[in-house]
This record gives sequence, structure tokens and C-alpha cells, in this order.
Amino acid sequence: MQIIQLGLRRPAGAAPSEADAALIQDILWAHGGCEPGLEHGLEHIRARAGPDLVNLSILLAEAVQDPLGHVLRLIEDVMRNSTYLSGWQIVRRTHPTNEGSGQ
Repeated sequence: MQIIQLGLRRPAGAAPSEADAALIQDILWAHGGCEPGLEHGLEHIRARAGPDLVNLSILLAEAVQDPLGHVLRLIEDVMRNSTYLSGWQIVRRTHPTNEGSGQ
């Protein structure tokens, strides 16, 4: 399993809430399940509100090539096509890790 973690910051206003995090998680699942090629390998999404951003942990199957690129394409596409996420920014990117592979 490969884990990608990043954060999304809203354009302005109050700190994100757990309701924001839940909605973002739902939007990502809905979009990831509809776009040909993007749904493959998506195993789990966890979204939690922090003090200044929504933290995302996205788990992908081992078979996914370029996991960070895969997740970034999904999120950037959702941000372009969702009125709710219009203006949000990806503020933190981490390199993929392989859980349970001893790395």
C-alpha cells in the first residue's frame, strides 16, 4: 500500500471544519470513482480538519505507478471542476511511502 499525504487550504475565511473535511473526502471519492483510469488503485481516503487546512491521507494500491502524480492529478482535476473546491490550494506534498514493505 502506498500513502500520499498532503494538505488543502481554503482560499479565505474561517478555519476548515470537520464538515469541510467530510465533504472534500466525499468529493474525492465521487470523482475518483467516475474518472476513467483514476479510480484504479484508490483504496482509502482520510480527511481531517486542522487549524489552517484539511489534511488528506490517500492510500493507493502498490500497482499504481507514480502515486504522487496520480493523487495530484486527481485533486487538481477535482479542484478545477468543483465549485466547492475552487480556489483551494495544495499546500503540502510528501513523497509516497510503502506501508509494510520494510522501506
